[in-house]
Amino acid sequence: GIPNSAYDTIWKSHIPLKIKIFLWLVRRDKILTKVNLAKKDWPGDLTCAFCDQHESTDHLFIHCSYVRLIWNWIALYNSFTFECNSLDDLWLLDASIPLKDRLLVELLRGAILWTVWLERNRVIFNDNTTPISAKSLGFKIISLANFWCKSRSDNSYLKLSLMLPCDVKDLPDQVLEEEEETIQALGAGSPSS
Repeated sequence: GIPNSAYDTIWKSHIPLKIKIFLWLVRRDKILTKVNLAKKDWPGDLTCAFCDQHESTDHLFIHCSYVRLIWNWIALYNSFTFECNSLDDLWLLDASIPLKDRLLVELLRGAILWTVWLERNRVIFNDNTTPISAKSLGFKIISLANFWCKSRSDNSYLKLSLMLPCDVKDLPDQVLEEEEETIQALGAGSPSS
């Protein structure tokens, strides 16, 4: 198992309790992704809501090309390369982000993972609707992280602005060309113009 100290930033962070519980479940790989549901004999389709890969926890929050756009956007803003390959790596991200405010990094990580999870659920439970653009997802992440910071009476909002872009100009408006090609190859429809 993971030592209790690995959960310290989750429980001490300044985010809502339900998000702390969600992060704790993600960290323990207990969130109900499609692969985890299949381990419980769920007979459904294992395909990620955003791409054509199997939806494991690692895939959904780290490897998925759609989510990777968000991590690369954060990395670019903070002048590092996003090289996470596992959930453990994702919780070592603190070392790459300036200011080394672990609780604020946890808040940012929570905003990203929670927003991705909500979008995934929206796509799955609304008859496989199309995911919002990476720009829209980025905007939701900015809004949520700012809301959590502004509810505090310290300087965390200022520090967050040094870690999180205040705009989404570096994120694509729509699905990337290579993702469109994958969708075409799978016969899932034609690319949008």
